Amino acid sequence: MWLPPLNSLRSFEAAARVGSFTRAAEELRVTQAAVSQQVRALEDHLGYKVFERGLRTVVLTPRGAALATAIRRGFGEIAATLAAAERTPAADLRLTTTGAIAAEILLPRLDLLRIAPARLVVDGTDLVRDLDTGAHDAALRFGRGDYRRLEVVELARSFYLPVASPAYVVAMGMPAKGPDPLAGLAGHSLVDSGAAGDGCHPSWDDVAGADVVRRARERLQLGQQHLALRAVLNGRGIGLIERSLAALHLAEGRLVALPHEPIPGTHGYHLVTRTTDAKDERLAALLVWLEGTFAPPPGAAPQAAAGRARAGVQAGAETAASGKA
Repeated sequence: MWLPPLNSLRSFEAAARVGSFTRAAEELRVTQAAVSQQVRALEDHLGYKVFERGLRTVVLTPRGAALATAIRRGFGEIAATLAAAERTPAADLRLTTTGAIAAEILLPRLDLLRIAPARLVVDGTDLVRDLDTGAHDAALRFGRGDYRRLEVVELARSFYLPVASPAYVVAMGMPAKGPDPLAGLAGHSLVDSGAAGDGCHPSWDDVAGADVVRRARERLQLGQQHLALRAVLNGRGIGLIERSLAALHLAEGRLVALPHEPIPGTHGYHLVTRTTDAKDERLAALLVWLEGTFAPPPGAAPQAAAGRARAGVQAGAETAASGKA
């Protein structure tokens, strides 16, 4: 049998991987109808269905699942071969992470990284890059750490600090002191990056309680941590900012921390690599740098001891790097 057209295979592989024609279309930057048409053309070529179609879902048939595995393996081998052909003896180390992590945590500390003669190339994007393609050597992700078939090192657990800009403190003052420091937030402007109980970043509802939030002077609700950080730096109010994102701004006086213990979150920062790259000296140097970068400040809550060791191959489903980080 002649091989099906490449566009049909690409559309099918994307839809099989993400479980949706719509999301596959977004990834491939085509319309949902185009993906559906390409998959239908593939089924016509093969003479059997690769998906069972529901009202809003698509599920691989047994034959479709087998074909998806073979195509993914083939695409991965092609990408890895092309990537290897482009490398020089001092190949660049390609790291993918979110734009917020790159801008607020990594780039200000880049001078401390020692991987010469290689260079670190940072891909700052909220898209989750598939390391199996070979286009990236490692990923720095904010999540729960359940990344399937990959090597995972936990660098830091998340802790959140109530912070404000010096200009805001001058204009509005610090919250009134009392047995519960957060009770004094009533009458202040609050900046949120999460919704109550959303499981990623804590909200003021989670931390201070709905009664305090109702009595706030103003509440600005944003969907991402880096947007909340920008709003706080611009004097819009008091925000709950993850400690690693706020650290440099606190050290250089652009933020002021309110007197309150760090608030533990449910996620963390993880270095994720392929299991086949365990002996890569560039990745070893990157890990040393990242461990220093994410080391808690003196007197801060310590990281879990297990976070310093290799977590090994994870059994859970791979999750996206949160765009909220």
